[in-house]
Amino acid sequence: MAGARDPEADLAPAGARLPSGLRRTPADDLVDDSDEPAWSGLDVFGDLVDWEASRLGVEGCRLTSVQLTGARLERARFVDVVFESCELSGAVLEEASFVRVELRQCRIVGALFGGSRWRDVRVEGCKLDRSTFVGAIGERLRFEGSHLVEADLRQVRWPGARLVDCDLTAADVGGAGLDGARLTGSHLDLVRNVRGLAGAEVEPDQLLALAPLLAADAGIVVRGGSHPAP
Repeated sequence: MAGARDPEADLAPAGARLPSGLRRTPADDLVDDSDEPAWSGLDVFGDLVDWEASRLGVEGCRLTSVQLTGARLERARFVDVVFESCELSGAVLEEASFVRVELRQCRIVGALFGGSRWRDVRVEGCKLDRSTFVGAIGERLRFEGSHLVEADLRQVRWPGARLVDCDLTAADVGGAGLDGARLTGSHLDLVRNVRGLAGAEVEPDQLLALAPLLAADAGIVVRGGSHPAP
């Protein structure tokens, strides 16, 4: 008899499928005036700071140490893409889509991902502090060893997401949909709108960090630390 299927396998992101023989290409060679620029089969490096490209399409590519600080890439589409040690701080990626994408050791501080869609995405060792994900939708999404301090996660829909050993200090989860999500080993101090964690799974020590927030949300007043004599 076949063994029972591991439910975790159904929630693990599929990896990026990169073609063999990627063509090493400097970012400067990819700047053009196309309305919808498209990259395929490239190993990209270089500087695209403040670049603007509407509806950029990237498929089967690796981006290594690419500087995309402040780039405006609304409605971009990334399929089978690996970002390695890239700089995306302040980038605008609203309504972008990410399918079988891996982000490794990237700096993505203050980026805008509002209304974006994520499917089969793995984020490892990235710094996403103060980034905005309002209304983002995710399926088979895993963050590991990443910082989301003061991130805006309001109204995200990330059922079954895995946030492992991440720092969510002061993140705003108001109205989030995190049913079945696991926050294993993640820091949850000062999380805002704590009711947004409803349906997520936490560990006992994480619950201790959440207790003051849950009490405040319920209107419970905690005073003093000793009991009066009977």
